[in-house]
Amino acid sequence: MSVNYQGITDLQVYRGDDLIKNVVVNNSSDPSYDYSGTTILFQIKDDSESATSLIEATPTPVTTTLGTIEVPINIAGVETANLSPGEYVYDVQFTLPTGIVRTYVAGRVFVTADVSR
Repeated sequence: MSVNYQGITDLQVYRGDDLIKNVVVNNSSDPSYDYSGTTILFQIKDDSESATSLIEATPTPVTTTLGTIEVPINIAGVETANLSPGEYVYDVQFTLPTGIVRTYVAGRVFVTADVSR
């Protein structure tokens, strides 16, 4: 399957702010692919080997047209407030209707200390 996606994308957030990211995946080899029924898992961890998620969400796709899936990642500021300033890793994992698991988007999350509290 040839897929156009965002790949490695770093994110930045001030501690306590909402973290908002829109993920769009297009299947260029099969534009008629039906993503309906795809489940999404978003996780932030200390590092890629960590077994424990610091933040985890299961966002619902807002657009699943043939060949394209769009997923809004919206993490509330109350959750980012629990992160210490520093660097973390994240990924967005897709479980396709066929049961195949794919990670199309991943990267680092840079959390900056907030000044206003």
